[in-house]
Amino acid sequence: MIVFGEMAPGERIVEVELAKRLGVSRTPLREAIKTLTLDGLVENPVNRGARVIPLDPADIESLFAVIAALEAVAAESACARMKSEDLAELELLHSRMRKCHERGDRNHYFEMNSQIHERIIELAENGALADMHERLMLRARRGRFVAIVSDERRNEALEEHEQLMQAFRARDADGAFRIWRKHLHNTGKAVMQSLEATVKADRAR
Repeated sequence: MIVFGEMAPGERIVEVELAKRLGVSRTPLREAIKTLTLDGLVENPVNRGARVIPLDPADIESLFAVIAALEAVAAESACARMKSEDLAELELLHSRMRKCHERGDRNHYFEMNSQIHERIIELAENGALADMHERLMLRARRGRFVAIVSDERRNEALEEHEQLMQAFRARDADGAFRIWRKHLHNTGKAVMQSLEATVKADRAR
């Protein structure tokens, strides 16, 4: 709900209402809030109530700079390691993502997009990289969804994904590194621009 914007940045988490909506008691909900607080998605100051942590442009810039470096290394390593069946799997995911894009199905586009990113991390076979990436993505995932709301960015991102697939087909590990780092850098930039536009709009009200 936080990732897909059903709960807005800064929104208060009303336990009674949310527990009823999810069909659970307040005990597991409170445990979930504790976990989300540790993950950096929720803040829960004493006696003030939990709320969704707002996305900050400066934090997003720093976060995506690190993620871009990690995923670029993963793409380079995956390209060097992948077998023909791994490439075939990525081709299938890429095709499904493209079809979602053509239908204008943003939610499933995001799902396919995320699966591709995650599969590349797995194919790199680097446990330390995977662990660090997983922790960072808990904070960045909703930012990536914000980025693909723009039609222009989705078109650009799809082209970057196609360029990566071309590098994989050619077994061009250096090219995969450069393309994927640019892709994540552009995603971070799109998130920042979206957040800055929202801040300006709020101030203008």
